[in-house]
Amino acid sequence: MKSKITILLIAITLAACSSSSVLTPTTIPTTEPLSNPTNTPSPIPTNTPVPPPTQIGGGSGKLIFEYYKTAYEKEFPDLKGDVNLFVSKVDGTNIAPISKELNSSTYIESISSDGRLLIVSSYSNNATKGDLYLLHVNLQDKAIKLASVEATNSPHAIFLDKARIVYVGQGSDGYGFYTINIDGSDEKKIGAPTGEYPGILSSDGTRIYWYASTKESFVIDSNNYARGDFQTLWWTKIDGSEQGKLESNGYQMIYDKNTAFSPDGKKIAWIPQAWQGIDCSGSAYIWSSWVRDGVYTQHATNRQNVFYGKTVDIAYAEDMVRRCYLIYVAPLSDMNNPIKIALIPPLNPVKDDFMYHNAYNLIWTKDSSKIFAFDNGLSLRNMSGGKESFGAYYPIALYDIDPNTANPKLGLVKVFSIGFENIFDTLMDFSPDGRLLLFANYDPYTNFHVQEVNILDLVKMSFVNGFTQNLIPDTQERRVGKIFWLP
Repeated sequence: MKSKITILLIAITLAACSSSSVLTPTTIPTTEPLSNPTNTPSPIPTNTPVPPPTQIGGGSGKLIFEYYKTAYEKEFPDLKGDVNLFVSKVDGTNIAPISKELNSSTYIESISSDGRLLIVSSYSNNATKGDLYLLHVNLQDKAIKLASVEATNSPHAIFLDKARIVYVGQGSDGYGFYTINIDGSDEKKIGAPTGEYPGILSSDGTRIYWYASTKESFVIDSNNYARGDFQTLWWTKIDGSEQGKLESNGYQMIYDKNTAFSPDGKKIAWIPQAWQGIDCSGSAYIWSSWVRDGVYTQHATNRQNVFYGKTVDIAYAEDMVRRCYLIYVAPLSDMNNPIKIALIPPLNPVKDDFMYHNAYNLIWTKDSSKIFAFDNGLSLRNMSGGKESFGAYYPIALYDIDPNTANPKLGLVKVFSIGFENIFDTLMDFSPDGRLLLFANYDPYTNFHVQEVNILDLVKMSFVNGFTQNLIPDTQERRVGKIFWLP
């Protein structure tokens, strides 16, 4: 009986074990520590630098000019002096003075290549001598007196490089040419000018090139002579070792508006004063008629005529108009082998109504690769219908020349129809980027003040207006003197 009970308990136990194996066990959750959330920093936005807008003309986008008291005294009543230096935008707005506390009248001599420094001359009223200063464009009160200069022709000084200038004036060793550091130290005399009223024009790093007034009978070439007061060209070595005449094939050169040194100081372009002995195919027919029938004509039957007050043969006049002038271009290191370019303008609306001339202003482009020739239209050469026609000028135009081509010629850039009607002389200056060309028109009979400023955009071939309208409302009033681009 006992064994049966034991077997029964075992069976019950096995059955219980068997039934527990199919039950789903209850899961007891375990508590795990929660991790702290990581704070990912939001990216800080970076300010992408925005380049400043390109100024019109490049560089500072400003003009610098001599401004007369008549023009600025109302707006700047506390500014002393009769002539001060101002800057403005290209259109003549935002004017601001950059000179003060100097002498009565201050004039621009030279501008550093970076536009930060100026060499200026400053004079008291009616003084025959003045002072030469180095002026910081952005620091009006920081002017360094360099020397004493004569109240005559400019420029009295130019920058040789970023650290030195050369000037002509009264230095520590008498009157002459001096090099000096921009802080006024290390002054050295390198020579003395020959002639009167000298002005410094250019430097190639080894020499300076300058002009001086010379009164004499002057030899132009083997067949031509001139008499009078000439600005002759000279050179002086910067180390002071040598000085001499600037000559080409044995003849000293004359400096005037049709002489131009390249910005890199290595080349020069000029137009000799005499006609060249070549046939440029000028119109002899119309001149034959004009000489015979004009008001100066006498004795037409025997071909002897009074021509500009002188008795000449018609054949001479016909030969004269067949000949043209030439532009010479040469490296300053080899003046005896210039390139010669005939001054034959491609603009000739009336082919038989033209006379060759040499009244051009020359200027090199900023990179010294091309030359621009400006014909101001003042040469009387409109002789149509066999009758004298004084006052009818040929069209005013701008030409360019590439002396590096195989057969360089004048190329027409622009015919001017506005703003150049009554000019006597023109100063030209390229903007820092070479895109704009400034024309400042002067009348020497009104004390050399600017009558009109025109700025030509050489890309768009249109004018940038505003300067004349804003700053020179009355062309007869002396308001603006010399004007340049500020790099």
